[in-house]
Formats: sequence, C-alpha cells, structure tokens
Amino acid sequence: MTFKYKFIPVRKPRRKARGLSDTTLDEQETSECLDDIGFEVVKSITKSSPKEKNMEQLMKIIDDKISTLATWNSCTDFSDRIKDKLAAPESQNSIDIVCYGIGSIADSILSQWQLALILVLSRRIKKIRDMVYYDPVLLSEIESNVLVFFGFKILDVNEEGRRKIDKPTLFYMPHCPLALYDNVLNANWNASSLRHLYIFGNLLTNYYENMSDSKLAAKAPHVLEISF
Repeated sequence: MTFKYKFIPVRKPRRKARGLSDTTLDEQETSECLDDIGFEVVKSITKSSPKEKNMEQLMKIIDDKISTLATWNSCTDFSDRIKDKLAAPESQNSIDIVCYGIGSIADSILSQWQLALILVLSRRIKKIRDMVYYDPVLLSEIESNVLVFFGFKILDVNEEGRRKIDKPTLFYMPHCPLALYDNVLNANWNASSLRHLYIFGNLLTNYYENMSDSKLAAKAPHVLEISF
C-alpha cells in the first residue's frame, strides 16, 4: 500500500466545473516523500510489533524515529516546504498544532512514525504555541506520559473535529475519516478562520474524484465545496 499525504492550506472555496484545472487548491503541493521514510515498510510489519509497557523504552523508540527522520533528506525537504507555507504573512505569529487520529503509539509502529514526523515538523517550525492531541483509542498511562513529555496537551473530550480557530492552526490528521475532515472545515467555515486553517491529511480531492456528488454532499458537503 502506498501512503500519500497532502499539506492543504484551506482557502475560501471557489466553484468550478469538473474537468477544469483546480482553482481552489492551486497552492497545494503533493508530497510523495512519506513513501521514502518508511511508511510502506512500516505498514507491513505493524502487526508484529510488540506492545511497549515501559515508558523509557517507548520514549527511546520515538526518539530513535525522530533522529532517523531528521537525517533523511526527503523528510527535511518536506518539513521545509511546510515551514515555508506556515511562514506566510498571516502566519507570522506562533501557530497551534492539533493532532487527531494517530492511534496507539504503544501498539502501532505506524503510529510511532506519524508521531515522530509531527515532532520533527514542530521542531523545525519552532513557532509553536500549543500542541494538543486526541485519539478515540484509549491511551494508556504510559502513552499519555510520553505524549506530555514531548509537549502535547491531551484532550479529554472528543471534539469530533469541531474545534474553532482564530489563529494559524495546523491540523495533523493523517488517514482520518472523511467526516472528521468535514467537521474541521464546518467548524471554521468563514473567511476569517479559513485563512488560518491548514490540514495535513488525505488528499481531499480524491474523495471528489471517487464519489458521486450526491453521496459526497450527503457525507461531507464542505469537502465537496473545496473540491470544486
């Protein structure tokens, strides 16, 4: 399986007919570099990963993955592109990072790589105000302590993606459900909020290309809007 992510600065939607070039998301850049940093290989061995019970062991595992990613040119180039996006005039102040749906960092190697990647990105961006974390998977005490150690505030309420923002915010939500992407957009569906909203996640236009308009409108109307 090939994992593809797209870093999406969300802009006020502009409609277009199918078949024309994308005018809403013309500043987006598709990155294939996550294939180069082991996600495909990791997927194949995730099931065999042992459950980590020791906090120091889990911290070392994450630290080792951070160190690995930090030395890979593809990851460095990718993080620099994101840093440049967040260096736009409207993003001169410190930004927030909201992580949804990474999964169990004790049980899943893929989740460990995803956590390591956002930590690498946050350290390169530097201008971080807050980092918050939520996953519907019940976190163990060890996982919670590790996340706090790395600078996250753990949300104890499921926001279902409906977090309203008024400052530059990067939503880090790789491979989240379609409805969650739509909830993020819905909660911030105004010009003031949209200019501060960035999503690191699935390529949303893929839903538009693979679902009928009626089905997508029923499931995720805001994703449909930005796909025009």
